[in-house]
Amino acid sequence: MTTDVELLRRWREGDAKAGNELFRRHFHSLYRFFRDKTTGGADDLIQATFLACVRARDQFRGDSSFRTYLFTVARHQLYRHIRAHARAPELDFAHTSLLDIATSPSVVLERDQRRAQLLQA
Repeated sequence: MTTDVELLRRWREGDAKAGNELFRRHFHSLYRFFRDKTTGGADDLIQATFLACVRARDQFRGDSSFRTYLFTVARHQLYRHIRAHARAPELDFAHTSLLDIATSPSVVLERDQRRAQLLQA
């Protein structure tokens, strides 16, 4: 059986079949990794991971196993995914009005009073 490092070397030299085999070997492990950590989008995250590996395939130095490198890339893709979804909560305006998400007048008044007190101090 050909090692991951050998497949990577051949892939770098232009052998697309070697690249396909490398990713075929690790697809199910990556799928489980993402499936266990997200509520959806595992397929998109796998695709993003493989794409990042394609773009950076010449940066792998061999200090660790290819699998370690691949899962490091996967972890970065997962963090990106989590940050992107944490920033922008989805609102369903059929059930949510602007009044529901706006800051209430009492909170604005309290904030302004605190600010005025701090400026006087």
